[in-house]
Amino acid sequence: MGITFNVYDDEAGTERIFPFDLIPRIVEAADWAIIERGLKQRIQALNLFIDDVYADNKVIYAYVPKIIRYYLALSRIILKVAIFLRHL
Repeated sequence: MGITFNVYDDEAGTERIFPFDLIPRIVEAADWAIIERGLKQRIQALNLFIDDVYADNKVIYAYVPKIIRYYLALSRIILKVAIFLRHL
């Protein structure tokens, strides 16, 4: 009964009840302000990362070694040439 989730590596069983309190927790305003600021920061970072993955790929190119970037660029050129030749 209630909300459950699966634990596949546990030998005792795969289904567990999701722990939650019936009585809401009271969070002080000062503590909530810290939590809220952290959540907003992480949401903004995640949105910027997702935008970059689907657009400029600056994050990927900043952390991918040069040799791999070279082969990625070369493969794009080869693909463009193959598409061009197929349309001749």
